[in-house]
Amino acid sequence: MKKSFNLYLMSMVIALSCGLSWSQTTQPAEIQAAEPKAQEASDVVATVGDEKLTRGDLDLIKKYLAPGLPPEQEQRIIDAWKMTMVLANQARKSGLEDNPELKPVMTFMKNQTLTNLYMSNKRNSVTVTDEDVKAYYEANKEQPQFHEGAYITAKVIATEKREEIDAIRKQLTEGKDFDELVEANKETTQKITGLSDPSIENVLSTTLADNLGQPIAGAMTMVNVNELIGPRIMPDNKGFVLFKITERKPGELIPLEKMKDQIHSMLLNQKQMQATRDAMQEAEKEAGVVREAPPTMRGPGRTPPAAPQSTQPSAK
Repeated sequence: MKKSFNLYLMSMVIALSCGLSWSQTTQPAEIQAAEPKAQEASDVVATVGDEKLTRGDLDLIKKYLAPGLPPEQEQRIIDAWKMTMVLANQARKSGLEDNPELKPVMTFMKNQTLTNLYMSNKRNSVTVTDEDVKAYYEANKEQPQFHEGAYITAKVIATEKREEIDAIRKQLTEGKDFDELVEANKETTQKITGLSDPSIENVLSTTLADNLGQPIAGAMTMVNVNELIGPRIMPDNKGFVLFKITERKPGELIPLEKMKDQIHSMLLNQKQMQATRDAMQEAEKEAGVVREAPPTMRGPGRTPPAAPQSTQPSAK
């Protein structure tokens, strides 16, 4: 129970220390830290009283409780270990560990720790190969995110006030000619957007971002052609925009080598979440357990969010 309590407490402290920084000057005087070393697993990197943290211990804690933590931030784990030892010792001195009323809580904490380690094992067993990355790239390279923007042909209307753009959109939905309204609002559109002409002809979306802002320019690479889009807010609330894409051609294809790391991370995340779901469903089926309510918790060993989809979200 002692080790389980320490591990559970450490997982909570690590979670806090990886998101919050706390001054080393606030640590109790009894803590003595050795100089961190990375050569041998038996090297001691920190001590608290008679307890010692070795390099091998640190590597295992990082693997199971803080995977992905950059090497330069390992001190956070060391600090979390030291604080865990101090707090655990204080808890024992207070008699908390031997309190019979808390036995069910301690048992639950132990089982939850085992669950977290089990799920970590499942996630760590997942791999993504170069072949997986290449196959995903080849299957999805026509998607906008695999190109350096897109060449846009579109018509744009901009106004300073929301009620003005809403009135224009209402006219369009009632059948007013789009080209007529583009021409009628040309000077205002030019002033607000900085476009030389609100009728855009084959301009790269990354260039349009300088005038319309990245959110609007990015949307232009994804929305349906010939669909009225907006109103959208200009950067710094300069105005409001309506637009309609009349033609779109993909920009230059980004080479696989430049997309490799991004694809690898995305596929690994998807596979890890699927492995977690599979492990939960398999365990529930074997035990004949049915949850009464859908789980909402997040974190190691808990229900993960849905895997991201490869399709593009709606940009309306």
